Amino acid sequence: MASRQEKHFKNYEFKQVPRASGKGYKNVYKYIGDYYTWDIPTQGLRRERQCFVLLEVISLILYFGAAVQNAEQNRLAIVAVPSICSLAAWVFELIAIGFFSFVKLPLKEEDYKRVDSTFFLTFPLRALFLTVATVGCIIYTIRNSAGMQSWLLSLVYAVCAVLALVLMIRYQKLKARKKVILAE
Repeated sequence: MASRQEKHFKNYEFKQVPRASGKGYKNVYKYIGDYYTWDIPTQGLRRERQCFVLLEVISLILYFGAAVQNAEQNRLAIVAVPSICSLAAWVFELIAIGFFSFVKLPLKEEDYKRVDSTFFLTFPLRALFLTVATVGCIIYTIRNSAGMQSWLLSLVYAVCAVLALVLMIRYQKLKARKKVILAE
């Protein structure tokens, strides 16, 4: 089994280049692996990236608006635990969204795989956790004949779950248009 270092450097070529001062050599690693991008016009990809950031921001605002409410259902384990778990998945998702949206293309193979595997896990996990939180809110609301605030919290958690699914579907469509640029 290859070590972590061997896996990392498998797409790099090592060379010793003479220093400009003429004294000694310096070690240089040149990337020789494949690059990844999407087979979509630059303007279309820019819109997709902006859409991802916008949907994440809207989802975060809605989520925190609901999660900080001093409501009984936010203190129930059936709502609080999945809500916090979704937040944990969200942290990794936000890092990947930032990387996907603000890094120059084309992506190196390792970077693409990191973004792809993160999105593969975080979008459905977040949607699942928020769906459980939504169901917990709805059960509480029905059992306790709670008011409008309880229904609104359920709706906001549900919208956040749907936004996670929308992001997942949009990424799957974008992933289908993946383009590999072979190294020279």
